[in-house]
Amino acid sequence: MVAMAVITIGVVGSMGTFRYIAASIRLSRIRTIAQNLAQEEVESLKNTPYAMLLVTTNTISDNNFDPPIVYDASNYPPSTISMWGGVPLTRAVYVSYAAPFGNDISTVSYTSTDPGLKLIRVYVLWNQDGQWRNFSLTNLLENPNVSALDATLSGRVFLDAPGTPPLPGAQVEVLGSSNWQALTDSNGNYSFNVAHGSYTVIASSTSHYTQESPLLSVPAGLTTTQDFTLTATGTGTVSSYGVYVDSDLLVSQVVADTHTLAGDGDIHDVEYVELFNPTTHSILLDDGSGLPPVQLNFLPEGGAGAGTTIPLVHVSSIVPAGSYYLISNATSFFALGRWNSADARYANLYSNVIWNGTGPSAGAVRLLDSAGNIIDGVGWSHTGSGKQAPWSEGGPVPQSGGLQAGDQIVRMSSACLSDPDYGRAYDSDDNANNFTYNPNSSAGFFTIPPGNTATAAPVVSGVPARGGWVSVDDGLSAAAPLTIRYSATAAPYNQSCPYSSFQLNGVATGTWTAIVSSGTYSQAIAGVVVTQGSTTPILNAATSPADATGFNYLPVSSQTADGYLSGTIRDGNGAPLSGIVLADGAAQTVSGATGLYFMAVSSGASTIAVNPNQKNPLYVSLSAPVSVQTGRVTAHDSTLSQGGTLAGYIANPDLSALPGIVVAATNAGSGTTGSAVADGTGHFYIQNLSTGTYAVAPVVDATQSASPASISASLASGGDSVFVGTFTVSGGMATISGAISAAGQAITTGVLVIASTEAISDPPPAVDAANSAAGVPYYAASSRTDGTYSLQVRGSTTAAYNIRAFYPIVNVITGATNYTSKYAGGVSVWPGATLSGQNFTWP
Repeated sequence: MVAMAVITIGVVGSMGTFRYIAASIRLSRIRTIAQNLAQEEVESLKNTPYAMLLVTTNTISDNNFDPPIVYDASNYPPSTISMWGGVPLTRAVYVSYAAPFGNDISTVSYTSTDPGLKLIRVYVLWNQDGQWRNFSLTNLLENPNVSALDATLSGRVFLDAPGTPPLPGAQVEVLGSSNWQALTDSNGNYSFNVAHGSYTVIASSTSHYTQESPLLSVPAGLTTTQDFTLTATGTGTVSSYGVYVDSDLLVSQVVADTHTLAGDGDIHDVEYVELFNPTTHSILLDDGSGLPPVQLNFLPEGGAGAGTTIPLVHVSSIVPAGSYYLISNATSFFALGRWNSADARYANLYSNVIWNGTGPSAGAVRLLDSAGNIIDGVGWSHTGSGKQAPWSEGGPVPQSGGLQAGDQIVRMSSACLSDPDYGRAYDSDDNANNFTYNPNSSAGFFTIPPGNTATAAPVVSGVPARGGWVSVDDGLSAAAPLTIRYSATAAPYNQSCPYSSFQLNGVATGTWTAIVSSGTYSQAIAGVVVTQGSTTPILNAATSPADATGFNYLPVSSQTADGYLSGTIRDGNGAPLSGIVLADGAAQTVSGATGLYFMAVSSGASTIAVNPNQKNPLYVSLSAPVSVQTGRVTAHDSTLSQGGTLAGYIANPDLSALPGIVVAATNAGSGTTGSAVADGTGHFYIQNLSTGTYAVAPVVDATQSASPASISASLASGGDSVFVGTFTVSGGMATISGAISAAGQAITTGVLVIASTEAISDPPPAVDAANSAAGVPYYAASSRTDGTYSLQVRGSTTAAYNIRAFYPIVNVITGATNYTSKYAGGVSVWPGATLSGQNFTWP
């Protein structure tokens, strides 16, 4: 009896222990199930597009817990799941905006602007043995495109002048974000919203230097102040009175006969022709082929046709850049107190070709290439005997007595100037105004000695540039054309020598680069220093390239494949617009005070942007195709109408930002259209719109709807920025939901549910990349562990859906999986609606 009592006491005690163990195991099992249910819901919500994950605005407070647990009552209402022992599990959701604060993540009120981060918290709640328990999981969903306009930039813009008055009409914008900008009011004030972060802000105004702020830290929820003081742009003038394009090898001097001592020690009738190379490269005269690339040709008085090519023996075959080349009928000769060595001599030494041996005559000396084309030459007349030059470039050298012994024809070194210190390079394609004639009786005879390859001379002229332009990259001045002017010589010849010049006014003070263009030639001049109220001639000693001669000679020597655009920019009334930016890729210029512009662009088809990005916010931007030829100027005028901006906000049904939606504006009267895409903050800015009334509407697909569908807004004047309102975009999708069960119990292993407007076969059809794009859409979802499913489809008022559920059954003996399916047809659901109760049951 005692033994039985002891055993009974032990068993009873053990039974209590087993009861507690069983309860613990049960709690652990339920907690594991709760964890799985929470994880399932978190994953489902995180697979929702960010913009479609709705923030909780209507809540339930569950007071069974201390503190109470708060969760969503509307967007994601709680659901009850009953399983394993009849303990009901309640699954609830709470979604809120979130933002990092230090090392923590804190929730943000749903009335705030979307910060780009949403916090998802899923609860599973149950009552076990009279005690309320819960399990929760928290996760985050981020939208990296969202950047809330949660901060403000403001300040004033002043003029750098006595009393620092305010500067109205100045533009202040965030560098790199042109949508974040404002114009100052009559008191110089500006203010606009930005996303919090670090920015550089710039202030600009026509005829003022742009000012840039330091990097500003702009915190959320606060106003950051940044003032600017702009200095009015000082201006000066850039000019040149000697713009020349590259020439070629030139005949620079001709002497028909000088009776002098030659290299053999005897007196001879020495004749010579001097050449000059004004280019920046050497020129080959003899390549040893027997057909020299440059030949000396003479046409006598009364001559015609090909003339006589003089055979030469070359001592030097190359003319160095900026040097002379001496051709003579003697190897060397004495003149002007020195010996002069020929670089090439006549093959028939001491023979006279130019000098006829009797008296004055007309004639012409020419340089020919190997194909017989004329490179250069000079011709002279003998008008005293009625004999005209047999050939000349332009008019003949101005003299009447013909060329005779002791006479000298010398090319000018620049327009109407002969100076032996500078290269004889002036060439306006007119012998009559490019050469001086020194007769034998002249007191100045042989004051200009002949030069050879050992004689280099600085070049201060060339071919006067005709039909060109000059521009400076100061961002203020407009381009100016090259102008032909004339210098003159005194009697008796009264020559008129053209030269190319320009005067570019209104260039901002500073150091700039000028571009001079003429035909297929161009030249960039760096280091052009402009000071207030003064004129800077170029080239000069400080520019690159530099000019140390004092002539301010400006060679335009670089070949270019560019063409040129020129025209006038006007407003809708025909008035010229100044300061309008024109751009072709990286190249840009601005229109001048008369609306005139000039710019170099790539030859061929191109696109010119006028007032790009509404640099001048009072007028629209234009983009026009143009076609230019190399070296040619193409006329292209533009008319700009006044323009402004229509802005607004695109939101989800909970008013959170919905980025990426296209918004279009249409003017029914003019047909003008514009569009923009809602940025990360949900805001859109339709810029570059002409004044008028527009219908503004989001462009949504069949899965979406907008409320309101359209808003009418007007732009009354240039520079207007009108906020049209808020559009709420709702999904055009609908939801079909129901329960999945077998033998009266929820199927927890997952059932595939497929919906389509066409019949669904069993087994389901294969869908791959080859046929999916053109096929009818299929919508699919898997049932949850609680035996329910929720399937999103495109809502429709006309088409009905066919639904088939596929239930996998595993053979526990063979391990094979077989599918059995259930079918439902004619299921209709409207956009935005939820059709519940579409259940599937297996016996």
